[in-house]
Amino acid sequence: MLVCFIDGFDFNRINPETTPFLAISLKKYPFARISANPCTDHLPTLLTGKHPHEHEIFDVILSNNKKKNNLLIKFFQLLPDLVTTSLQCFLYLISASFDLPTIPPDRRELFQIMRTKTYKQKNKYDNLVKIGNSETIFNIVGKEQCRYLFTHSTDLNQKILPKIGRGDYTLELVEVYSVDIAQMWNMDKASKINSYYKEIDLFINNLHKKCLGNGTKLILISDHGYDKVVGTIDILSYMRDLNIREDEFTYFVQFPMARFWFNDNITRIKASEFFHGINNMKSFAWQELKEFDLVLQDSRYGEIFCMAKRGYIFFPNDFVQPMADLFLGLVDKEQRPRLFDSRHKGSHTFLREFDSSRGFLIIFDDKYKALNSNIKMVDVAPSLLKILGYRIPDSMNGKPAFNI
Repeated sequence: MLVCFIDGFDFNRINPETTPFLAISLKKYPFARISANPCTDHLPTLLTGKHPHEHEIFDVILSNNKKKNNLLIKFFQLLPDLVTTSLQCFLYLISASFDLPTIPPDRRELFQIMRTKTYKQKNKYDNLVKIGNSETIFNIVGKEQCRYLFTHSTDLNQKILPKIGRGDYTLELVEVYSVDIAQMWNMDKASKINSYYKEIDLFINNLHKKCLGNGTKLILISDHGYDKVVGTIDILSYMRDLNIREDEFTYFVQFPMARFWFNDNITRIKASEFFHGINNMKSFAWQELKEFDLVLQDSRYGEIFCMAKRGYIFFPNDFVQPMADLFLGLVDKEQRPRLFDSRHKGSHTFLREFDSSRGFLIIFDDKYKALNSNIKMVDVAPSLLKILGYRIPDSMNGKPAFNI
């Protein structure tokens, strides 16, 4: 089996003009829409069949080990944030020993970064065989029988197609991140986005032919769609307008979601009441994330979660840094727009009432039938195991979504 996981591939962009092969495939082969958790890293859920609060890859955890007495941190606190983050960006290029170098070191010490980004970029497959205490499908099928490949390449037909789908593995998973990056920075250029989708359609068509030739089953997965950004939310500016000092709260801001922790209940209530009145976003206490299948036991992942509505992002956020924008804008042509404007041009919401929060799964084999037209990301792992003929462990929350 070959699983092609394309981050951010928008189901609503599948049409006869731009993606003719996939448009036909939707009529010919079984598929289902996927609802994912409000998290930027969906691979761990896809691999484990567990929700983020169970495998613990849910962006950040507020650390109990706050190294406020560290002399090096105290020294860094005397320097401007631009200096310290620029130094971190430089060190990250050399060693990639830590994630999110755009966060000032005194703030980064407050968090445990819970993401698989570094593992994926370095293709550290061993780190994906088991995630925390959670068994993954790679471990169940057998480490030596599986392969994982992560790529940023936009030239998929020339650089990636020859390397995959040869039938050498029981389970091969290739994750394509280039479409996600391209849409982040180019959603305001319709013709350019259409060209990416044409390339992907050709790639999947060629991959399908290759898999048919050697008896490999092909599955295509996407985690969410994309919207053009039409506005921004400066959530930290709102906090300043409330006269809440920065030493009264801790924050972690991504472009689709911001989360907060507070030092006292008065500040917590004040901020919570204010958040409910902000347009173009919704806020949730950590106990309310059950509607997103996140049954949190405490507030270590955040006390209040703010989620942007369709077409909006939080800006500034913890992924904005001038030196990082300069470097990435120069070395990656798809990210060239960030040289002139740090704001993303495309994003997706985590709010499930908007379609861009959902992805999809297609099995390119017409002998299968979708048991439900709407599934969850936790259903992917048990579905893959059932198709391969492996027992589904009791630890997985999802259920098989397809049957013969």
